[in-house]
Amino acid sequence: MTQTTQQDREPKEQRFVGMPKKITKLIEGESDRGTILILAAYLEEILGLIVNAACVSDDDGDKILEFRGPAGGFELKTQLCKALALIHPEEANGLQAVRKVRNAAAHFDTKRGFDVLFDSQPTADQVANLAESQNLRMLSREPKAVRELFVVSVRLLANKLYWRLLDVERPQPVVTLKQTANEIRDRLKDTEIGKKIAEIEAEARSGNPEA
Repeated sequence: MTQTTQQDREPKEQRFVGMPKKITKLIEGESDRGTILILAAYLEEILGLIVNAACVSDDDGDKILEFRGPAGGFELKTQLCKALALIHPEEANGLQAVRKVRNAAAHFDTKRGFDVLFDSQPTADQVANLAESQNLRMLSREPKAVRELFVVSVRLLANKLYWRLLDVERPQPVVTLKQTANEIRDRLKDTEIGKKIAEIEAEARSGNPEA
């Protein structure tokens, strides 16, 4: 079997190279809503890379990550990574908080319309949850301070997720049981056990399966 090396995954991981600087440039002068959506997409992209790297091939990973696939959404990616021990539960909690902040910013609120941003109590609560998952504390609920805490917390979480990505080892394809049995036979053929197995199989082929 050919071992998959770190280099084999480089094309997928190259998506991350230079991304922190790009993100910084994107959110400079960006609206609160834009900042939330950009940073949430940033985390979801890294989650997708983790899922893909944990699959037996890029093609299998891409199928799982398709829209309406098993990992086609932010929450599904998070749940899958947590269930397969690809990320820590605290990281999953932080991701869930980001997802809730993003959903509040992206959807219409019956009371405030689209104006549900860092001055919103529920959003501030979720940012506090996110910060706590990164061992940070919310010292002020002033909207500007909440935004700054959100950005810092997301950056810390993104760094942790990237290290998770580097730690993932691509699994080897599963072989058939027949292949496994043949490998065992080859290893044991010159031993007493191997000779006994060969005798039993010969009996079975000759019409005596009870042996």
